[in-house]
Amino acid sequence: MSEIERTLTAVEGEPEVRLDLRGKTDPHALIAVRDALRGLCTGALLEVLADDRTSVDDTIPGYCEKRRYPYQIERAGTSGTATIRIRKPS
Repeated sequence: MSEIERTLTAVEGEPEVRLDLRGKTDPHALIAVRDALRGLCTGALLEVLADDRTSVDDTIPGYCEKRRYPYQIERAGTSGTATIRIRKPS
């Protein structure tokens, strides 16, 4: 199984928490994601709606990669809104 396939499998399922961060910019969006992940149990899935380009393209993925949290970003056409799914690892 490739790294991409493992990551996609790791973020499947129903999220335990959903955050709507549309209209929020950094650092507020990243702080909200960090705090939400801290409050989740190991193995839980967080789903984030965000439309700030810096948050979606840089800070949230960077945070996940630094901590080795599996994540997936799905972009919704031209609306600018992305869905980011993050699994809190064990």
